[in-house]
Amino acid sequence: MPTNDIVPKNDFYAGFLYNKLLDPLTNHMRDLICNQIPKNTHALDVGCGTGHQLLRMAPKIKAGTGVDLSDRMIAFANTLKEKKRVDHLSFELASAEDLSQFGDKEFDLANMTLVLHEMETELRIPALKELVRVSKRQIITDYTASPGLFRSALTHLVEMTVGIFHYHLFRSYLKDGGAAGLFRKIGLNIVREETALLGTARIWVCEKE
Repeated sequence: MPTNDIVPKNDFYAGFLYNKLLDPLTNHMRDLICNQIPKNTHALDVGCGTGHQLLRMAPKIKAGTGVDLSDRMIAFANTLKEKKRVDHLSFELASAEDLSQFGDKEFDLANMTLVLHEMETELRIPALKELVRVSKRQIITDYTASPGLFRSALTHLVEMTVGIFHYHLFRSYLKDGGAAGLFRKIGLNIVREETALLGTARIWVCEKE
């Protein structure tokens, strides 16, 4: 889909607020994700947000592209890239369910962090199929469907704080069985997994047979 046909989606926290309030809470999780990435990898980060994950991956990868549906997030990520003088990364506007600008298996791996639970129900499967199409291996991080009573209450509180519509999407994500339930629907195999965010989230390394 051409960039000029994409309608950007900007939540109120996109860009500066996300960088200040939410990014610092995910630093350890981002390190765990980086530990799963082989050196000299050609990587795609879908739902890249402020660009922090891809920038943290930069020393390990040979090239990286970040895509997001928020033009404010993309602008913020490009500003960070220029400040850090990182030349082998790029950020562009795109929707997760339509990555037609990329070829089949163009990337060694594709990363998606805390994106699925924010997507509308009917877009999750198409987005996962596109992720699999463009990459040889996938790293997907999101909330677990059954983290335990206390952790579940904490996650629900956080998601409710963001807004009613956002919380509705989170509830529909849980109804889908979380990320693992979605993986089963498309036959995506989990190679290994690791807990993150105090046990409320999980990092899944996946491959499609």
